[in-house]
This record gives sequence, C-alpha cells and structure tokens, in this order.
Amino acid sequence: AFASRNHDSDLQNVHRWLAIGYCRLGRMKPQQCAEYLLADSRRFALGPLENQHKETNELISAFAPYANPEVLKALEEKICNWVYYLDAPDLDAQARFDRMKWGREHRLRVLRAIPKNLLSPQAAKLIAEEERALPNTPERDIGPVEFQKIGSPVVAEKMAMASREDLLGLFDELHDDTGWNHPRYFMKGGVV
Repeated sequence: AFASRNHDSDLQNVHRWLAIGYCRLGRMKPQQCAEYLLADSRRFALGPLENQHKETNELISAFAPYANPEVLKALEEKICNWVYYLDAPDLDAQARFDRMKWGREHRLRVLRAIPKNLLSPQAAKLIAEEERALPNTPERDIGPVEFQKIGSPVVAEKMAMASREDLLGLFDELHDDTGWNHPRYFMKGGVV
C-alpha cells in the first residue's frame, strides 16, 4: 500500500525507503523491482550524500540475478543513456567538461552494480573502457565529513590593542568579496 501510494512522489527520501523495500522483493519479484527502478531515471541516484547510489545499487544487485535478459538489457540501456547533470549552457567550458566527466563516473558506478556475469558484451566493454578512461572512480562520493571551528582572523584582545587605522586596514584584505574564506589562509575565515 505504501509503495503504490508513494510511487510517484518527488521526494528522494521516500524513494530511498521504497528502494530498500524493493530490495527485499528482488528474488521473488525481479520484474516489479525493475519496473519501479526504470520508471524514473532519478532513481539511479538514490542514496545519502556520501554514496548517492547506495540504495540504487543495492536494488540492482538484489533483483538482477533473478531478472530475465530483456529486463537486464532495458536496465543497461537506461543506465547508459542516463544523464546525471541537467543541461546548464551558461557554464564555462571547463565546468561543462567536469560535469560530463563526473556524469560518466556516476553512470559507471551504477553500471558496476549489475553482476559481471550478467552484463551484455556491449556493457562489459563499456565498463572496461570507462574504467581505463576514468581510473580510480570511487564507489562513494565522499569520505566521512569532519568539522573544524574557524574563528575570527583577529582575536578580541588584539583588536582592543589595535588602532582605528589598523582595524580599518583589515578591511583592505578582508573586504566583502572574501565571503567565507580568507584570501591567503585556508582555515582562517573571511568576513562572514
């Protein structure tokens, strides 16, 4: 009931829960699992920030061994035609190039979820080519996130001893355009 009521939801977390549920059905209902996944290409990116394909890949791994060859072919085609980033023509050439490369890495990570013995020759060839072209493509997006306090570049005691001219001189280097970052020192902080 939950799955049918929420199948068309636009909320990623709802689909992460649905994918977890479909994983449990992978062996018994591979066709239903595939239909759910293939119904919307946004479902190729179901996972937390540090691994944006976690639930997607778990779902593929759960149903692919039990799916018929036509389903696997449709899955491969859909992944191969999937575009992770929306078109943004206002980006500069380097940003477009980077997004194209990163999109290929995302696609590769999802293709890897299909067991190797079930891949078509074309998909196996594509994976091998992409592994050579994009070496060291990680399985995860980022490692653990760590936090560090970034305080004022000038402590209160030094500010109290400084002259008005010295304090105003700080704004020559830390003007409004510096935002969060100090222009010379990575972990010192800017004006925000």
